[in-house]
Amino acid sequence: MSTIAVDTIEPKTSGGAVSVKPCTFRIFNSATQSLANATTTALIYDTVEWDTHSIADLANNRVVITDATAGYWFVSAKFSLDNAVPFRQIVWVYVNNTNTISFENGDYSQTTGAYPSIQAQGIIKVVSGDTISAFGYHGHGSTKNSQSGRNVNGLEGFRIGPS
Repeated sequence: MSTIAVDTIEPKTSGGAVSVKPCTFRIFNSATQSLANATTTALIYDTVEWDTHSIADLANNRVVITDATAGYWFVSAKFSLDNAVPFRQIVWVYVNNTNTISFENGDYSQTTGAYPSIQAQGIIKVVSGDTISAFGYHGHGSTKNSQSGRNVNGLEGFRIGPS
C-alpha cells in the first residue's frame, strides 16, 4: 500500500475548492393512502423531493442501491395517520424485503382527533442491487388513511460512506 504525505493542500487556482456531491434522497407521498387495520402495508411514494444519484424507484415505492451508492447509509421512514390514535402503530425500513429498522408506538386509545406520527431511523449497510423500502401498520380497528406530505409520510437517507 502506498502513502502520500503532504504539508498542505491548496485549492486550485480557479473555480474554488473541489466539491463533493453528497449521496442523498428524499421521497414522500403527496396524497393520502388507505391502510387496512392490522395489516402490514407497503408505504406508497409518488414524489421525489431530491435524489442526487437517481436511485429512487417510485414505480415500486423503493430506492435501489447502485455500485456508486453502496456503503453505509443513515435512513429514516416516517408514517402518520389521519385523525386516529390506534392502540398500535409501527413503521419499518426494509432492505431487500426484510425488516431491518423499526419503531413501534403503543397508545392503547383508539380515539380520534389526533394525528400520530412515528419515525424509524438507523444505520444500514447496503450493496449494489439492494432495495430500501418502508412499511406501515396500525391497529385502530378499521381502515384508516395516512396523512400526506413530506413532513409526515416519507423515506429519506444519506450515505455516510463506502463500505
